[in-house]
Amino acid sequence: MATNPPSPENVNEQTVLPPPEDKSAKEIVEKEETMEIHPPHGPIHTKKDFFIHLGTIIAGILIALSLEGLITWGHDRAQVREARTNIALEIRHNKQIIDRAMNEIEGRKKGLVEIIQAMEELEAGRRVTRKLEYIFIGYDLYSTAWATAASSGATAHMDYDDLKRYTDLYNTQQLFMTLQFDGFRATADISDLGWIMERDPKTLSKARLEQIETAAARYITILDTLADAARQLNRQYAAFEQR
Repeated sequence: MATNPPSPENVNEQTVLPPPEDKSAKEIVEKEETMEIHPPHGPIHTKKDFFIHLGTIIAGILIALSLEGLITWGHDRAQVREARTNIALEIRHNKQIIDRAMNEIEGRKKGLVEIIQAMEELEAGRRVTRKLEYIFIGYDLYSTAWATAASSGATAHMDYDDLKRYTDLYNTQQLFMTLQFDGFRATADISDLGWIMERDPKTLSKARLEQIETAAARYITILDTLADAARQLNRQYAAFEQR
């Protein structure tokens, strides 16, 4: 059975419309095509105009560098102030320790003098019945704030005179700590004093007794030097507190 093709009247005609124009994009293109860039003060026609523009640029650069320099300077000053505050607290704490050390060092020397006298009596064959004592006391002086200031770069921005005074102070502290270590090593030769005091003097080696005497005498010398360093530190600490 033949089928007749549909007549034109029965066909639904579809009209294909063109896509809508992107007016915003078109406007932007048109604006970009017509946009013109002009110098801030007009074109340069003369040498005078050129130097005016050049001077403006240079002035802007100098102002920017000056502002950056001011910011850096302010940061450095703040860093130095913080370092000074921390060092001042550290110095105050260390001075308290040195004040106590100065009162105790002399008493430690008396015990060592008695040990030397006792060794001389033992060498002569006389028994010593009195109690002998010696004690090693370590004094910890802190330098954390100073080390932190050096590692952070704050010391590089300090005045030379202040930097020298800080350096001298902490060098003296280091000397004090080194002397203490030397004193501790000297006490190693006196460590068996209790055992020796319980022995019959006739059975003791004279060389051993002389070794103890030498160690005690060396320790006294170290304590004398330590006391001098403590007095010097005390003066330096006091000078900083008076500022």
